[in-house]
Amino acid sequence: MPVKMLQIIKSLTNTIKRKLLPFLLIPLILLSINASPLSGEEEDDAKIDEEMLSTMPILVTMEPFILNLRDSNRYIKFDLQFELINGLVEEHYKSVEPKIRDAIMILMNYKTIDSLSGARGKFKLKDEILIRANRMVGENIITNIYFTEFVIQ
Repeated sequence: MPVKMLQIIKSLTNTIKRKLLPFLLIPLILLSINASPLSGEEEDDAKIDEEMLSTMPILVTMEPFILNLRDSNRYIKFDLQFELINGLVEEHYKSVEPKIRDAIMILMNYKTIDSLSGARGKFKLKDEILIRANRMVGENIITNIYFTEFVIQ
């Protein structure tokens, strides 16, 4: 009896292998095709993308700020975009973005309506934010700051 059972189990195992093998091999073949090295055209595209990242400045958007002003019951809401020297530094920027945000919030604790009114006040604020942001990233990778919204209420 045990020999007969072993033969049945062996027969079933062979049947399962024959029927399931194609279903197991097809995904493996497809994965190996996708994991193959880049073809010449894809490699050229990758080089072009890398060159663009290393030479073209990029803009990154920070979440909006809504803060109280120092000397009144009024608040300020503003949105910022940072211009980075190139796309290769974006990961580094993202890793220190919370520190930059914190530095901006602390800076804004000292701002009054008078200090922010007019173009001169906004330009001064941009310069102060730029200096603090570059200090947080440890190098001058932020080349400019753009206010995309600036409201005092």
